[in-house]
Amino acid sequence: MSADATSPGDDVQDDLVSDFLDEASQLLDRLNEDLLSLDALAGTQDDCQPGRRDDRLVNQMFRSAHSIKGLSAMLGLSNIQRLTHEIENVFAAARKQELALDRDAVQVMFEAVDQLSAMVHLLGAEGHDNHDASSAVGAIGWLLNQAGSARETLTQADVEQAWAATINTRPANKQTTTAALLSNARPIKTVRVDIERLDQLMRLAEELVSTKVRLTQLGDGLTAALGAQVEDLQREPVRDGAFLTGVNDLCEAVGQLDGISEAIQACVRKTRMAPIGSLLGRFQRVVRDIARDSNKEINLVIRGEQTEIDKRLLDELAAPLIHMVQNAADHGLETPAARIAAGKQAHGTLILDASQQENCIILQICDDGKGLDHERILSKALEKKLVTLTAAKQLTPPQILQFIWEPDFSTAEQVTKISGRGMGMDIVRAQIEQLGGTVEVASTPGQGTTFTIKLPT
Repeated sequence: MSADATSPGDDVQDDLVSDFLDEASQLLDRLNEDLLSLDALAGTQDDCQPGRRDDRLVNQMFRSAHSIKGLSAMLGLSNIQRLTHEIENVFAAARKQELALDRDAVQVMFEAVDQLSAMVHLLGAEGHDNHDASSAVGAIGWLLNQAGSARETLTQADVEQAWAATINTRPANKQTTTAALLSNARPIKTVRVDIERLDQLMRLAEELVSTKVRLTQLGDGLTAALGAQVEDLQREPVRDGAFLTGVNDLCEAVGQLDGISEAIQACVRKTRMAPIGSLLGRFQRVVRDIARDSNKEINLVIRGEQTEIDKRLLDELAAPLIHMVQNAADHGLETPAARIAAGKQAHGTLILDASQQENCIILQICDDGKGLDHERILSKALEKKLVTLTAAKQLTPPQILQFIWEPDFSTAEQVTKISGRGMGMDIVRAQIEQLGGTVEVASTPGQGTTFTIKLPT
C-alpha cells in the first residue's frame, strides 16, 4: 500500500467531521437567533435581570452550547470544546440567576459565538482546530468574574435540568416523566443529502426522460409501420394476434413510463429546493450589528421566507445579498436625528421580500432611507469621465442610476468598516448575471431605494 493511501478509518473520521460541521452550523444559527431574541428582550427590561420570560431562551442556548461541546469533545477538537464550555458556563450562570444577561453581556456572547463560528469554518476549510480562542475565553471569564460566578464543572443533572426546562413549558402539574417527554418527541422528517448526489440523481432522471422520448419515438414508428397491415394481422388472430397485442402493450407501457419519468424528474427538482428564509434569516444579525455600530434604529422585515429556490442558487446568493443589505443599512438609512429632521419616523425600515412569479424568483431589497443622490452620482460619473457634459444633460434619472454598476464607483461620503470603499455593485451584478439573473435599481430621493433581483427557477 502506498504512503498516500487512505485507510477506512480516515474515511470514517472525515464523515464524522462532516456531520459535526453540519450539526454545529445549525446549532450556531440557532444560537444567533436566540441571542437576537434575548437582545431584544434585554432592551425592554429596566432591571436587567433575567426574568421568567427568557427562561426558555436561556435553556435553549444552554442546550445548543452543550451539544456543540459534546460533539467537539468526541472528535478531539479541544479549542472548539474549550470555547464552547465557556459559553455554556455563561448560560449555566444565567439559568441559576447568578448572571444578568443585559445588552452588554449579550454583546460579549455575540462576539464569542462569532469566534466559535470562525473556528468551525476554519475546521471545514482547512481541516484543523488551531484557531486561538483566548480573547473570547478571556472576555467570558471577565463577564463571569464581574457577576461573581465561578466557572464550574457541569453535572449531568445540570444538563438534564436544562433539557427538561426547555421541553416542558406546560403548567407545573403536567407530567414530566421520561415517558411523557418521549411521547411528545417528533419523528425525524429530514435527512442531509450531499448536493452532488442530488446533481447525479438529476442527471439520471434527465437520462431517463431522454430514454422515454426515444422509446416513444420507436413505439410511434412501429405503430405507423404496422398501420397499413393491421387489417391483415386481424384476419390471422392465431398467428399474428399475439404480435399485435404485444405492440399495443408496448405502446401502453411507454405511455406509463412517460408519466413516471416526468414525476421522478419533478420530484428530484423539488428535492433540490430549499426555503429562502434559511438565507434571509441570517441578515437579522447583520442588520442588528450595523444598527448598533452606527447608532441607528433599523426594523428589518422579511417576507416570503417559504419561497423555494435551488440550493446552489441559495449558496451563491449570499455574497451579493450581504453587500446590498450592508449598503442599505449603512448608507441608505439615516440616523434617527436625520430621519426626524426629514419628517420621518426615527427608525428606518429595511425589507427583504421574496416571491415566485411564473418561472422567476423575485428578490427585492427595499429601504425607506434617503435614496440615491442623482446629482452626486452624475457628478461622480463626470469626474470619472464616464459621460460627457453634453450627454449628461440628456440623461433621465433612471439612466443616471445605471452608473452605480460601473467598476470602482462609489458616492459614499465616508468609508466605514462595512462599506464605501468604491467596490462592490459591479461585482454584485456580475455575480447575479453568472446565476442567469438580472438586477435593477429604482430610487426616489428622500423616500428610499429598491433593488430587484430576478432569477430563473
